[in-house]
Amino acid sequence: MSMSMEIEHVISQLINLCIESDDPDPLTREGKEVPVIQDMFREFGVSEKVLFMLQSRFVPEGTKEMKDIAMDPFLLRCCHLGYRLTRAVAQNHLVNGIAFSMRIGFMMTQLGNGFHVADALVAIFRNNRTLLEKVNQEHVEAFINLLRAKGKVPRYLEFLACTLACVPAYGAKLNELGEKTPVGMRPNQRMVGQQLLRNQDILYN
Repeated sequence: MSMSMEIEHVISQLINLCIESDDPDPLTREGKEVPVIQDMFREFGVSEKVLFMLQSRFVPEGTKEMKDIAMDPFLLRCCHLGYRLTRAVAQNHLVNGIAFSMRIGFMMTQLGNGFHVADALVAIFRNNRTLLEKVNQEHVEAFINLLRAKGKVPRYLEFLACTLACVPAYGAKLNELGEKTPVGMRPNQRMVGQQLLRNQDILYN
């Protein structure tokens, strides 16, 4: 087995360990997360090492550039798998989401290149009040620009949507169905609303 295939195999196995599912394909695998595995991966720095490996392919300057992706299918798949693992480790796990916060800046630079970074960011931010309170204009504008450049891609819209409300981990009010009621994130609602009003054309094109 070649080195590239070994890397793909290892990352795929890590994803499959994190998520319970009958789907063997790590890029489409959906299901319930396994908290004990998520904890172990954080404690051992597994996902951090994968993100560091991805980052090392692009920085410092003079290594890989985004234009190289089209000529390097392995790099594209490796990046996609890496962010899929990040998503699996962060899914419904507040502590792991916060642990990824130091890498969010780099991850934002990888958006729009077919790596599905937005899916990982949704998993990191969703219902994580600590991180949702740190959403800023730069984050919102980046996704508005992606919607303009790439069209209404569902994962970009999903990120903006997940910043608007948060289901509290503790003390949440229950609705008539016994489900936790989300609490609006007012500053984020204001930022997203203002940006959409300024860029209404992206909603209709």
